[in-house]
Amino acid sequence: MILIRTLIVALACATFSPSALAAEPGFDPVTEDVVVVDRQFPPTSIEVAIASDEATMHGLLYLTHGKGPHPTLVLLHGFPGYELNLDLAQALRRAGFNILTFHYRGSWGSEGIFSILNARDDVAAAVRFLRDPRNPSAARIDTSRIGLVGHALGGFLALEAGAIDQDLSCIIALAPANMGVMAEAARSDPEYRAALEEESGRLGPVNGVSGEILVAELLSHPELNAITLAPQLAPRPLLLVGASSDTVLPNAVFHTPLTIAYQALEWPALRVVLMDGDHSFSWNRIALTRKVTDWAQSSCAAE
Repeated sequence: MILIRTLIVALACATFSPSALAAEPGFDPVTEDVVVVDRQFPPTSIEVAIASDEATMHGLLYLTHGKGPHPTLVLLHGFPGYELNLDLAQALRRAGFNILTFHYRGSWGSEGIFSILNARDDVAAAVRFLRDPRNPSAARIDTSRIGLVGHALGGFLALEAGAIDQDLSCIIALAPANMGVMAEAARSDPEYRAALEEESGRLGPVNGVSGEILVAELLSHPELNAITLAPQLAPRPLLLVGASSDTVLPNAVFHTPLTIAYQALEWPALRVVLMDGDHSFSWNRIALTRKVTDWAQSSCAAE
């Protein structure tokens, strides 16, 4: 009986590494909860305030189990951000990653004004927040293993930030937009420009801008083209996922040109996937989560 009680106490107090938990036979972070929880350093969620150019952005930091430090991914939503992909955040946390999700300036209650360039800078501010030793959770974050996961606009921002910040360890882009391609189309086709202004004007929880302002910003910055980013992104791990039935950002215009440009490089760490799904992967979320989580464990968590 004494031996049993001693074993129970030891299990309750032990610090378990996420890699060990993820490697346990039969444990599936995509569909199962962690069997043994480190009670001293349990999974938890912390509300955070992130400064970006004197404005405060609202975010949530999902901390994984164990003392760490752990690899950490920044999850970037699209425009305006109705689909947050938090099912990915939960699975990745079970797989041993910390996840930071936040709202860009001027969106969903975050202070400031939304713009494409501001959102790009907001991603950099979020990464700085994770690297800051004053962050209350800094001890549980491995600053040498910080990566980005982005969907739609967030996918473009992940590629853009990854090209700028060479210390980011990995990039995942899900049905990414390409702002340079949209700018070229708006410049050459007045009907497309009008439609883009109307669609962008349905802003919902976004402050300080209009569809006309956002499109004018795109036209002023044709260099925001994800196709040109390949040399700056390589040779780091990159997962590029397209959706075959995407009507928001059609494959022929967005995913296929990126795939051709990126695959033209000698880039062993690049993986391109085309899934059967719509823009939000609505009918294959488990399959998407499986691909993202498995790839992240093999490509974003390496020591």
